[in-house]
Amino acid sequence: MGGPGDHPIGDLLHWGRNPFPADIADMLRKLYELDPMVRDTFALDAYDWEAGRSLEEGRAKLRSELAKHESRT
Repeated sequence: MGGPGDHPIGDLLHWGRNPFPADIADMLRKLYELDPMVRDTFALDAYDWEAGRSLEEGRAKLRSELAKHESRT
């Protein structure tokens, strides 16, 4: 984990900054509670989401990942 501004997911989860649309941030937080490795899973995607790119694709990826984790419980 770096410092503030090093990575958008780190900013959200560890530094109280939200560089994403609210729904994406909520899904990332939920996934982090289920699996802290979410940072690695979506590390590259996060830069696009932070810039407002590929948001619908990102939402689909996050929903799919949430469904996988929820089906395991």
